[in-house]
Amino acid sequence: MGISRRDFINSSALGSAAFITKTNIHKHQVEKENQRNNPLDGIAREDIKITDVRVRLFSCDYPIEKWWYGAGVTILTELETDQGIIGIGGPSPYGGPEFVKEYTETHIKPQLIGKNPFDVEIIAPSHRERNKAMAWAGINVACWDIIGKVNNKPIYELLATNTEPVTKIKHYASCGTIWDFDKRPEDLIDEALGYKEEGFYGFKFRFAEHFEKNMTVN
Repeated sequence: MGISRRDFINSSALGSAAFITKTNIHKHQVEKENQRNNPLDGIAREDIKITDVRVRLFSCDYPIEKWWYGAGVTILTELETDQGIIGIGGPSPYGGPEFVKEYTETHIKPQLIGKNPFDVEIIAPSHRERNKAMAWAGINVACWDIIGKVNNKPIYELLATNTEPVTKIKHYASCGTIWDFDKRPEDLIDEALGYKEEGFYGFKFRFAEHFEKNMTVN
């Protein structure tokens, strides 16, 4: 039985559309299968154990005009492993340098000896208490540092799951901590303009160093 030209064209169009749709569905399924939903997806796991945990405190003189809480203080958390790889993490000094060191080496260390840093999501959980969370943050980053070193990949690349990793991040200035807003509000403006001249693209400001007053400024 013959087929009309119109029917042939219509059937060909439908067939092509069905083929394209099927191809797109298959492509989407392949992309979904290859997509990393978790930073540890597709990362080679190593049989490695934590053997020691320590915190180092560093400090330096810092100009008073650029002072803020924690300025001039750096804390580094180090995780040693049985393979000689040392993971380095930076806990926040806002937790209090001495507290972070004491809490990490006294309370956290016994929990980590013998653990595998690849279990970072289990052994370095988030914490509700602010100061303790600052200490655990250093452990978390140090574990990721070990994972990156084992796989010869930078951490920023490991954390980029379904996007291209960002290699540059703009940072902002933090100001308004050393001026008394009641005496000369223009000090805050002068400080902000100074940061602009230094090349900062933005800044976070506070109204005064007397933080209780910030709550009453309209």
